[in-house]
Amino acid sequence: MSDPSSYNFDEDGYRLLFLDWLKEWKAEAATVQSKIQYTYANAIKSLKNYPLPVYSGHGCIKLSFFGDHTCKKLDKKLTSYLKEHKLQRLGGPDPFTVLTSSSSSDKVRKGAKKSSSELPEKDDIDGTDVKADGPQAKEKAKGGHRKKGPKSKLEDDEVKGQAATDASPRPNNTDRPALASKSVEDAPLRRRCIITTGSSTVLTLGGGGGFMARTASTTEMADRIAQQSIAARFKNIPYEEYTMQPGTFNVVLCVDNQEIHGKGNICSKLDVIAELKKHELDFDVRGLKVGDFLWIAREKSEYAGGRKPRELVLDFIAERKRGDDLAISIKDGRYTCQKFRMKMAGLRRLIYIIEDSQRFQHKGLKDGAFDQAVTNLAVQDGFIVKETDSLRKTAEYLLSMTMFLQRSYTTKTLRSLAFAERWAKSQEEFNVNLPVHGLLTYSAFSAVAKTNQTKNVSQAFLLQLLALDGVSPAKASAIVTKYPTLKRLLNAYDALATEDEKKMMLRDIKFGSGITSIGPAISKRLYKLYCTNGPLR
Repeated sequence: MSDPSSYNFDEDGYRLLFLDWLKEWKAEAATVQSKIQYTYANAIKSLKNYPLPVYSGHGCIKLSFFGDHTCKKLDKKLTSYLKEHKLQRLGGPDPFTVLTSSSSSDKVRKGAKKSSSELPEKDDIDGTDVKADGPQAKEKAKGGHRKKGPKSKLEDDEVKGQAATDASPRPNNTDRPALASKSVEDAPLRRRCIITTGSSTVLTLGGGGGFMARTASTTEMADRIAQQSIAARFKNIPYEEYTMQPGTFNVVLCVDNQEIHGKGNICSKLDVIAELKKHELDFDVRGLKVGDFLWIAREKSEYAGGRKPRELVLDFIAERKRGDDLAISIKDGRYTCQKFRMKMAGLRRLIYIIEDSQRFQHKGLKDGAFDQAVTNLAVQDGFIVKETDSLRKTAEYLLSMTMFLQRSYTTKTLRSLAFAERWAKSQEEFNVNLPVHGLLTYSAFSAVAKTNQTKNVSQAFLLQLLALDGVSPAKASAIVTKYPTLKRLLNAYDALATEDEKKMMLRDIKFGSGITSIGPAISKRLYKLYCTNGPLR
């Protein structure tokens, strides 16, 4: 590592700290022979090669091998570090308060001190300086970031080792760093505070305390439109507004009837039910639109008043795959589709149960493809991955999860939410210990999750893109935002003169955080797919 005196906080941000923590986690994973060690190794290389400073774990999401899980883990570690050393972190790329230390942490703090003294009085951002007036504007200038409550993990000892994967334990997210309540005159230290409006205008907090008005980037607008369109798509789903008080409902495990009557080994499917019955578990067999196991809160009959008991869907859903079935689904594309549909359901604890993977994991896949897919589930997609070595162990896990949820929700108040409101809440931190939970009704969940729902042209185009290897939801959303229909995409191709231009037309479209582009490989593949006359070769 470089000498502390030569460390430039503006050039590196928290890079040294993040690298140290990633190396520490990689070593810990290696000691237990966890496959996630390879992901951490690749993440370290990616962060070392990244030319720009990093100021948060979330800011690393644009880098290769940094998934939602790793980024949240870094943010949690950073928050803990700040509290432990009594340091202050403001909004944006702000320096630490200086403390004495001889570690790499000292380099960050010393470099930060140096860079803070060199901060300009005003931003050099081009734009119109819009002064903040009124109490609302002053409140925004003080940092309109609300502190979020801590995110709970499964604390029950019986479930603790099962609800989180050995390879990728679920992070214990703590409070995100909050903006310090300082006056507008202190704005130079908060020059990267961004406030988005309902239009295409973004207000950036300037060095002098005013706001710099600028037009939102294509990526910012794309992300905003994508989030709004997801909720708007289901805004007309009818729902009944009601509340379930503590003690008026039971937590019930729902088992998909495909686990019994679907394709495959019928003995294995019946054994699932047999194993659950051995434990006298209260479960219900029904047709689930997504997932194999789902937990609901069902109103007790004595409180239903003669009508059908109401049902609310808890934030936990599980997909079960035997190793051979997972390998086949990776090859035929079902794996990607199922992941996407589970994410779109609006639930916040997505569980992937992989059964007997060591016995069936190859099934014609290339070396490492199976292990990479399992690692990506945990690190990039944020799933809780649970690997079991037998059907009996799977049933025991489901039993433990059900018992945990029964104990966790018995004192909670549950209320129904419309999907648009529920989707917005699904992006927030999850805390099972909150006294009140807003949940989807089971009927609304089924309507959202069904595969044969009516789609407009843009939605059909989006799903078509998602079926292609290498096209993630973020990439597909970016393409559809720029070209809402296939016809518009083809018209754009026709407007270009040369074939080389057409091949590279999609290359520079930004997705995700707005740093990463789609790239030439996918751009060429999509051009070949949509512009080749006759069969593809």
